[in-house]
Amino acid sequence: MVNLTAGEFNILVALASYMTRPLSRDFLLDVISNRDPREISEHTVDNLIVRLRRKMQLDGAAAPIATVRGVGYALVPLQPTASS
Repeated sequence: MVNLTAGEFNILVALASYMTRPLSRDFLLDVISNRDPREISEHTVDNLIVRLRRKMQLDGAAAPIATVRGVGYALVPLQPTASS
């Protein structure tokens, strides 16, 4: 089990809802904030993504959250690993 903050959970739900489709920081700011988005830094989303990636790493594999340069973030399918 992984413990997530409300912000982490809301971002993960949004990413999963739009599987593989990149979501902008502005969109994710709207997801995590019920306040005026101008009151929150875009870096808030970046920090939540960093924390989510750390929590989602499995056996040293990269977390399934991709940075889409110039756009935002997307959830990507996990690649199966070859077992010996």
